Amino acid sequence: MTNKSYVFKRYYLCLFLLSVFLLTSCAEIEVRTTQNPPMTPKITVFIMTFSDYTRTTLGPRGWAWDSEETFKEDTYKRTGELLNTTGIYEIVPEKEVKAVLNGKTLSLYDVEKDHYALTRRVGKALYADFAMIADRKFSYNTITSAYSYTFINIETGEKLQYSDYPKTSFNSKSDIEDISKASYRYFFDNAKGKLLSLALRKGKFLGQKDTTEKDKAERIAKLREERERLEREQAEQQRLEKERAEQIRIAKLREERERLEREQAEQQRLEKERAEQIRIAKLREERERLEREQAEQQRLEKERAEQIRIAKLREAQEKAEREKQVREESKLTLTLTNVQKVKIKEITEKQPDETNKTRIIVYDFEATEAYKVAALILADALREELLKFGKFQLINRENLLQVLNELKLQDAVLMDDKQVLQMSGWLSAKNAITGKLSTLGQSVVLQAKRFNMVTMETESIGSSKCIAGNEEKLLSDMPELAKKLINLP
Repeated sequence: MTNKSYVFKRYYLCLFLLSVFLLTSCAEIEVRTTQNPPMTPKITVFIMTFSDYTRTTLGPRGWAWDSEETFKEDTYKRTGELLNTTGIYEIVPEKEVKAVLNGKTLSLYDVEKDHYALTRRVGKALYADFAMIADRKFSYNTITSAYSYTFINIETGEKLQYSDYPKTSFNSKSDIEDISKASYRYFFDNAKGKLLSLALRKGKFLGQKDTTEKDKAERIAKLREERERLEREQAEQQRLEKERAEQIRIAKLREERERLEREQAEQQRLEKERAEQIRIAKLREERERLEREQAEQQRLEKERAEQIRIAKLREAQEKAEREKQVREESKLTLTLTNVQKVKIKEITEKQPDETNKTRIIVYDFEATEAYKVAALILADALREELLKFGKFQLINRENLLQVLNELKLQDAVLMDDKQVLQMSGWLSAKNAITGKLSTLGQSVVLQAKRFNMVTMETESIGSSKCIAGNEEKLLSDMPELAKKLINLP
């Protein structure tokens, strides 16, 4: 009897534990939505990190030299510095990811199951475009480690994964940085078409939103003006009606009184009126003559004064324009202090000349704020095409940004040809390429030109155009544009 009771107790205990496990595994993780979507044309990315704990003969072991929290902090810092340098991406802060998950910690199984369904839910709640999952594995038995970076497109669910090969020693920080850079280049090479299309759509949406809000404000202002006008007209109508009623009443009283006065003294009034009219006519005629003479004199004096004033204003305006032209011409030429010359030389020496290769610099393409991210993507794509020819040594964009920082300039877009020639000369470049991305109706147009630093002249120009919705044509035309710019058949 005791054995049966014991068996039944164990049976019911197993059923209870199994039910709790099933209920826990089936419960859906709650995901909160952030308050407002970010108003930015950049590609937004949120990060999740995971460390694999392996089981050895000594039991479960972790990363003895680097905690999971440290790995997460380093990943956020390293990825943020790498992606923010490009000007294309924006990293979602970690605190916003925690807020969306309500402080819950996810496992790698949670984010990968059902084709990354939970990952896409979190990304949509954060209004993010891509998710980056950093996963590291380490085996104490074989003393090998491996890092894996997975990029998930939140909108389509597409996955891009980059993994480094297992290493037989601990990874140094420099190794991890190389892996991070390699994963980003792999991601950009395989997704640059999607990135360009997404950047153009976000830029167009922001432009339309600004126009819609402006139209709404103008419509409200017009309705308010119309209402105020109607109220004024109604008040004016009421005032006029009261005035007319009062005028009618007064007119009737005056008419009765005047009728009586006319009957009593009509003859006397007529005689006095005729004499007064004659006298007034003479006085008016004399006064009008004097007023005409005085008005003519004043008009002549005003004309002379106005001519003098206009001459002085014209002289002052011409002087101001000359000074402004001198200031503008002085701005076209960048000047360097001795300290800046030394720092620029140090920056240039970080990238020494390569044998039998022409140093060339590609500046960021000019564009409006809404399309600046798309312009950065196209400029980066052109740099890659030029590198494929094997004839050019491309000056790093990081070196250019350091020089611009020394000169207190905002970005890598130089608006003036003289500035382009000066900057390229300081960086020891033999050729320089500038460009501009703009919209024309339903079309997107890219224009570029190449300067020869030896002849100081424009060597070649090229352009590419596509219809809205077919933006990847700009990328597919990039090899031909590169050939045209370097004068290859």
